[in-house]
Amino acid sequence: MSVPKLETVVITLFKNGVAEIAFNRPKRYNALSPQSYKDWLHALKWAADTNDVKVAVLTGRGKLYTSGQELVLPDPDKKEMQRRRDTTRAVVSAMIQFPKILIGAVNGPSIGFGTTTLALCDVVYAVPEATFTTPFMKLESWVLRKRMRCL
Repeated sequence: MSVPKLETVVITLFKNGVAEIAFNRPKRYNALSPQSYKDWLHALKWAADTNDVKVAVLTGRGKLYTSGQELVLPDPDKKEMQRRRDTTRAVVSAMIQFPKILIGAVNGPSIGFGTTTLALCDVVYAVPEATFTTPFMKLESWVLRKRMRCL
């Protein structure tokens, strides 16, 4: 089975059976866009189903593992929001049900969903300068303030 080419994630399959799944939006600090979630899910499913893959390693390209949810997005309609929620749930389920060793290799700061999903890995390694942040409450306050200004 050939390695898929994805828009926001790069998969490298090494001869020893290690599949590196790397967030690949370094200019956007590996922010998680709707496409990133789809690519992440596709990569996990591919690695789970490919016999040549023995171990999967999640990492990021550039300075950050991931900066979390991309904030500069147009306001989606209700159907699009449901699709996004469904994809996010599917990523979490794919990580929980992943049939092989899943390693988080944190190459720099990890923010938001990227941080919380590390708990779903079997092992997590981090460089000394890695930080882990879950700014969900701060983010919600920021979004509410922004929406209140628009009213």
